[in-house]
Amino acid sequence: VPSPRTKGQVAIPMTSSWSRIPKKAVAQIVIRYVPDQQADQIVECVKSHMSHELAKLRTANQAKVHVHSIGPWWLGQADSRFYRTAAAAIKKEWGVDPLYVQEGATMNVMSLLETLIGAPALQLPMGQASD
Repeated sequence: VPSPRTKGQVAIPMTSSWSRIPKKAVAQIVIRYVPDQQADQIVECVKSHMSHELAKLRTANQAKVHVHSIGPWWLGQADSRFYRTAAAAIKKEWGVDPLYVQEGATMNVMSLLETLIGAPALQLPMGQASD
């Protein structure tokens, strides 16, 4: 399931007075998707959902979607010798096996690293998703 979050929002006032209803509101939405999902399909689903919900309001307001960037998803190979070596080091140091979690798979930098250096990449997050 794609994981959306709102990165930021801003209201642009009609005048310098903030006591009036803004003429425009902008939100930045970041969507992390996982392997085997297609970014263009997710974008179309978001656009369709926004249009549907806006139509239900019966308002003259408009909504526009601008895609800033789309990056490829990345998935580490947990069965590779690199991951096995890292897992052994984690087990030795902390006495626990690593917990492999598939989240945030749209790691553009990881795909880029693998392509540029021509070698497998290894990502070792040190913390929890709530950190």
